[in-house]
Amino acid sequence: MSKNSISGRFVVAPDAGVITIPLTDTQARLATDKNPVTMNDSWDKMCDSLIDRGFMDIRGEVHIDTIVINGVSRIFH
Repeated sequence: MSKNSISGRFVVAPDAGVITIPLTDTQARLATDKNPVTMNDSWDKMCDSLIDRGFMDIRGEVHIDTIVINGVSRIFH
């Protein structure tokens, strides 16, 4: 398992199960940006980079439940 990942449920089918997407270190950094000025842009960059790596666009499609950073899982929101 990747040391960094996000896990969640499809918005339209929350009972379909949990999906987990591995994150690179850069994607993990972008996903955890807490700066109110840059956090939305960072999230978009992270999502765009997932698409570039062959994953789906999670924006509006997946409710993120947990994020794993350096092997430590925590509730995302």
